Amino acid sequence: MPRFVGIKYKIFLKNKVKEWIKRYIPAEIFSIIVMFVSSVLTYRLTKNNLNTALGGTWVGNIGYFGTILFADFLL
Repeated sequence: MPRFVGIKYKIFLKNKVKEWIKRYIPAEIFSIIVMFVSSVLTYRLTKNNLNTALGGTWVGNIGYFGTILFADFLL
């Protein structure tokens, strides 16, 4: 493989990693925050570990994918 192809590929990967970080890190952070908050609230309301786990999981998923969808609609 010629050297310039390797350099172009490295630049391409570097740009892709920046794009992925910009897209997914905010969704991950928001998802973790809402998951913890919803888990605490669910446990305080129900005192049930299963409900807490399910509530945290569902709200975390909604927060993650909701953030990505919201960002896609803004762009």
